[in-house]
Amino acid sequence: MATENDFLPFAAGAGANVLSQAAYAALSAVSTGYQSGVAQSAAVNKTLRQSSIMAAVLAQFIVAETGQAAIDDGTTATLLANFTKAVASAAGQLAVLIDTGAANAYAAANPVPLAALPTTTGLVQMVRITHANTGASTYAPDGLASKPIYGLGGQPLQGGELPANGVATLVSFVGSLLNGGNLCWVLYECVGGAQQVGVATASNHAVPLGQMQDGQSGFSSVVTPANGATLDVTMLGELIQVGGGNTYTLAALSTFATGNGLACINSSSAQVATINVTGSDEFNLGSATNVTTFLVQPGQLVQFLKVSGAAWRPVGVSVNAVIPLVIAAATGATHAVPLAQMQAAQGSYAGALTQTPATPMGVSDLGQFVNLSAGNTYTLDAISTFQTGQAINVVYASSTGVATILPSGSDIISSAGFNVASVVVGPGQSLRFVKISSTTWRPEGTGIAANTPVTLAAATAPGQAAQLAQVQVAQGSYAGVQTPANGATFTSSNLGFLQLISALGTYNLDAAANFAAGNSIWVVNTSQVSVITIAANGTDTILVGSAAASTYTVQPGHFAKFTRATTGVWRADSLSNAAVLPLPVAAATASNHAMQLGQVTNTTSPLALATAAAASVNQAVNLGQFGSTLNANGYQKLPSGLIIQWGTTSANSSGIATLTLPITFPNGLYMALANYILSGTPVISASASISSNSTTSQLVAVAQNNGAPINAGGVYFFAIGH
Repeated sequence: MATENDFLPFAAGAGANVLSQAAYAALSAVSTGYQSGVAQSAAVNKTLRQSSIMAAVLAQFIVAETGQAAIDDGTTATLLANFTKAVASAAGQLAVLIDTGAANAYAAANPVPLAALPTTTGLVQMVRITHANTGASTYAPDGLASKPIYGLGGQPLQGGELPANGVATLVSFVGSLLNGGNLCWVLYECVGGAQQVGVATASNHAVPLGQMQDGQSGFSSVVTPANGATLDVTMLGELIQVGGGNTYTLAALSTFATGNGLACINSSSAQVATINVTGSDEFNLGSATNVTTFLVQPGQLVQFLKVSGAAWRPVGVSVNAVIPLVIAAATGATHAVPLAQMQAAQGSYAGALTQTPATPMGVSDLGQFVNLSAGNTYTLDAISTFQTGQAINVVYASSTGVATILPSGSDIISSAGFNVASVVVGPGQSLRFVKISSTTWRPEGTGIAANTPVTLAAATAPGQAAQLAQVQVAQGSYAGVQTPANGATFTSSNLGFLQLISALGTYNLDAAANFAAGNSIWVVNTSQVSVITIAANGTDTILVGSAAASTYTVQPGHFAKFTRATTGVWRADSLSNAAVLPLPVAAATASNHAMQLGQVTNTTSPLALATAAAASVNQAVNLGQFGSTLNANGYQKLPSGLIIQWGTTSANSSGIATLTLPITFPNGLYMALANYILSGTPVISASASISSNSTTSQLVAVAQNNGAPINAGGVYFFAIGH
């Protein structure tokens, strides 16, 4: 039943006997009042209607805002009290309500109970939580129906967002974004509670835990999809167990954000798992040709990363020490190298073969030790079929005779600065033919038949035979170990030796100018607890990535190599010798860099990011991206797109207060409130109400005291938009 309102408008029906507004305005009685004699009934009716309509409006305002009846009993006390409550309610003077519900089912009573649930966005409820939530939760004010609570990320609560004794700010929301367009409550904040954010879509966005686990491989759970299943975005952050012998399909790339990854592990010990793409999507293996099918080997863990709008990049490791990781041949300087390709490049031969003279020595012979026969002539295959730096290794094991090596076509063999038509390989000789340019082979060789070391002077130029110690210096096969004292300086006499250091202290690199480019000092910290410091000489610097410093810290259990890069510059490279010790890295500044722990998670201070403003959902944000101005007239942007603005101004002589907002709401104004303050103290009989003339960039309010305009004091504004 409707709440009673006894104050009814007089002569408000159609065809009422009243003067028109123009006729009434021209009536002299408007100024002087009715004089003695007979007044026109239409004029009197007009006067009574004007006063009765305003009385009815104010009474209905009381009923609507408080739910209390407006009774005509000849007294004013109750009407005045209820009118005051109505003004306070409309002005948004929020009280902190006490939670009277249970965990996950919250309830509270307003000082002026709501007659019905809100049907629009913007009603604010502040509730002191009695019971911490453990999952999805609801809120029911004033005994009305309960409605679900969503976080700012647009998802139901998961637990931990509403701690006991925390004060939660809940805002009604009615819109297509949440709860199927039905009423729900959005948790704007709760003191001491976890805050929900949306999925990050740019580098400076706040990152939900699930998205971070997806990116960092700290998996939230393990799933085992059925054979033939589609692997989609619902599996982000989970470890996907694919069965050997089964086939799976990656969902369309368009359904993933760039940088998203699906982690698949094949727990089979014998069978591969087949992963297919959807439609025109492809796998990019780092080569010129993309593929549409990828085989996950037994024991292999592969993460499929979205690197573009049309390509996945598989990144994998072996999780079983006895199962090798199958990779494509490296084609770039930073690619992982298959064993055969490494053996071909480094001369740790994959095998030995006896070459047929009629067959050119080609790329299939890379990594092999090619045996030559006496009296035969052999040909190097076209140099264009090899990559620069690749080499053919040959040995002439016979004790008599020679073998001859020829280039193909117009290819060149350059020896000691001279181009030659052929190279003769004698008894006991081993030669390596290295491609040094698009047309030129460089032969390098030694005699191996005598089984006795050959004493050589130290090599001083390319093409000269090197001493063992020089090779050890260059390749890192140490000539021995040294244990320098604290404060020692590493000079060229330490090249080729592994420096074992166990004592906390500072050790010095000699001037870089005293070393040849590429020379390296190797250091290992054998301590389990102490760090050691390596200091550069004078103005020399140590590069870690692109950052230059005068010192470098070697963590316990870590190797560090200091390579003379250019004059005055050392380059530091480090790796861990103990699986339980962390690998120190420079701060990541690009998407494929290793990240420092402080860049991933920081529970005591804001996350500092080295990248530009975020552009993609569930990534880490810096403070600046919240876009706030914390002044008397200010605003605060939130990751969900919600914007809160506030400010104060004075009313003009007509009681009109106009505030230009600090920023324009880009997409709309949800709600606005105004309150009149005199010298910092609210005036009970005064009010300020928002005018319909307000826009997304400017708020307008009318300040009144007992119905009359006021221009003293100030009007405070509060607005929410997006």
